[in-house]
Amino acid sequence: SSSVTTYGDEAEVEKDIYNSTNETWVTSLSADYADGTLTDTTYVYRLSFIPHGSYTQVAARSVTDTLPDGLKFVGLVSASDVTSESNATLADQYLSNNLIASYDADSNTITVAQRDGTVLQSTNPSYVYLLVRVADPTSPDIIENTFGNASATIVSAADGEYPLTIAKKDAENSNTVI
Repeated sequence: SSSVTTYGDEAEVEKDIYNSTNETWVTSLSADYADGTLTDTTYVYRLSFIPHGSYTQVAARSVTDTLPDGLKFVGLVSASDVTSESNATLADQYLSNNLIASYDADSNTITVAQRDGTVLQSTNPSYVYLLVRVADPTSPDIIENTFGNASATIVSAADGEYPLTIAKKDAENSNTVI
């Protein structure tokens, strides 16, 4: 298969959340909310770092994901463990393309960065998976989480409801969610 993009020699980031019901990655998840409480309180986000064109043999710029209020970091998991908490770790995770993902508890952030003294080796995507827990499962608040200029949203939805989420971004700075 092949694909066409408008990207030149640069990298993009994406952020998705795992929909365990459909076993798919989505940017907006309607989370079941019954009797005033979320029915599931743990979720897995996938952060993607995707080089395009000839964006290799250079050191990538670091990208940080600041977890919003309402989410507690549980740990990093592998792609094969997105349905389980048992192998979550706080240790740094080495990714393809000489990238590393690390968690900073003081700032509640996950940073994807180039490992010291290395460069990107290919245009294959690199992924890291974050297991999080909703701090207050009784809160009906929308949880918007950003990674660079990408975002993923958890929206509480009672049975039979189909919430409409609209991402609003600053017209002058598309990296600012309003």
